[in-house]
Amino acid sequence: MKIYRNLRIKKKHQNSVIAIGNFDGIHLGHLKVINQAKKKAKKNKLPFGIITFEPMPAMFFNKKIKNHRINSLIQK
Repeated sequence: MKIYRNLRIKKKHQNSVIAIGNFDGIHLGHLKVINQAKKKAKKNKLPFGIITFEPMPAMFFNKKIKNHRINSLIQK
């Protein structure tokens, strides 16, 4: 697992199929997004990955919110 804390993505991780979301507590909708991305990656013989946010957008844009999460970044 590689955690990027900026937009300087290593060359080996570029040209990948990426599922993007908060993914804070995986539910059926999240699984569908993740599985579709994995399927597309396999079909096109590309690496698969997930992008999530830290802090979560609600906390980033509203500094009054101190904890708007179900799982920690590590649990995700």
